[in-house]
Amino acid sequence: MGIFKPAKKWIVPSLAALIGIGAGLIFFPSEQEHHYHKWQSLLDGPQGHAYEISTFYSRDEETASKSRGYWSDARSSYNVRTPVSDESSFEFEVFIEEEGFYVNSGGEWSKGKRPHRVIDELRPLDDPFSWVSSLIEEADSVEYAKKGGTVSYKAHFQSMNEIDFRGIMLKKQIGTTLTMSLVDGNWESLSLKAQPERPEEIGLLQSYPETITYEMEFSVFDGEVPAKPEEAIEAEPLD
Repeated sequence: MGIFKPAKKWIVPSLAALIGIGAGLIFFPSEQEHHYHKWQSLLDGPQGHAYEISTFYSRDEETASKSRGYWSDARSSYNVRTPVSDESSFEFEVFIEEEGFYVNSGGEWSKGKRPHRVIDELRPLDDPFSWVSSLIEEADSVEYAKKGGTVSYKAHFQSMNEIDFRGIMLKKQIGTTLTMSLVDGNWESLSLKAQPERPEEIGLLQSYPETITYEMEFSVFDGEVPAKPEEAIEAEPLD
């Protein structure tokens, strides 16, 4: 696991300065470091039960996709809708497993193995918790808040180490935050609000968003996550 960014910035000079004060203080974590590690530990907590999930994704305030479905350790399934015009949209079902995935579009099945561009385009639906875990390693600061039974963590980003989010390369940030909230110990929501700085290598004629919003709502699901139907097994493989 990577080291939380602020630690990278100050841990070496801080250790040198603290040697004369006392070895016991060297390893005492800052408040932000404490919240970061607590957040990371909570992201391991969902293992063992399932969530019902709904998502909303927009670029420059225009809807890019919506989805609804289920996530579990073993498998996930979603119905995804992407607007094509004001009057129509493209919809498909996807079943994601540890080693591969199955897609049903208009009654036609196809399948693929990881790694694959389809999974990249759907991320973080395949595993939102591991995705957040890797993303917050890039954070420059972390906030913590508690009100009643609601606990919230918020990460701020000034730069990222070339994070690919659904085909959009995120590097320097004008103002980007990632917020996750739990209610009574269960995840309730995720919200990524990004204002990325346009990378120099992106040409003037290439599309690149000024703002990105990705929101995810969770509710604990006690049922069994839908499995792929038998006909999906014989589907044609995707390149």
